[in-house]
Amino acid sequence: MKKPLIGVAVGLMFASGATAALAALPGVTSEGTAAPKVKPKTIIYTGDGSGLFAGAQAVSKTDFGSIHWSKWNHKRALGSGGNWLDDCKPDCARGKYHGYPVTLSLSRPRTVAGKDVFTRMVVTYTQNLPSHAVKTTTWKLSHSGKSFSWKFPANAV
Repeated sequence: MKKPLIGVAVGLMFASGATAALAALPGVTSEGTAAPKVKPKTIIYTGDGSGLFAGAQAVSKTDFGSIHWSKWNHKRALGSGGNWLDDCKPDCARGKYHGYPVTLSLSRPRTVAGKDVFTRMVVTYTQNLPSHAVKTTTWKLSHSGKSFSWKFPANAV
């Protein structure tokens, strides 16, 4: 029996600036070559929720839909959706979110602190980009104690 692959360990991950702690890792099971059971609906990568990966189309002002996972196994995952960014005008609490189409490619499965996780996430914009953004960035999983987080790439903006 293989160890559980923490379905990217990203569904609940937050990263503000460099990194931030993950509150709790979701439990998943993976028997042999079976795919993990947890596919995150959203990946929040800012501490204040002003940036997140979610669906391609917003369902409402508070529901950004779900990432569409076209491939999900013990070696890699491929998803598509949007990078939703709050314009923070006049401030972040009252700002409007704007979606930018992206693909997500998760890879480099490793065992870290007894958990099998994907340790790389490549984000590629497929159409328009936010101002000052780079078309493709690679995010690295970071670990400290019991906390996992995605390290915001220095070349992302």
